[in-house]
Amino acid sequence: PRFVFLNSAVVMARQNKEWRREYMMWQMDINIAKVDARAEGRAEGIAEGRAEGNAEGQGLMARLVDILLEKGDTESLKRAAKDEEYRMQLMEKYHIQ
Repeated sequence: PRFVFLNSAVVMARQNKEWRREYMMWQMDINIAKVDARAEGRAEGIAEGRAEGNAEGQGLMARLVDILLEKGDTESLKRAAKDEEYRMQLMEKYHIQ
């Protein structure tokens, strides 16, 4: 009896054009909201990743600056500030990771 009632209610709902239209609009709104939520989540993740990367890069550079100043090697420090390849060589040399 419940199944028959439920089945007939579903059949009636499917035949009702206004209900079908409202359901389709509702479903489209849900799908759009899902896409928007995914895009927002990706954007937040990218922003967080950049912030973490920047903080890590600043920390690595600060360690290199400390080492070079401790050694009194201001020429290498000046060059490292402008030359990324040289900076990477120094970080490798001083085991800064």
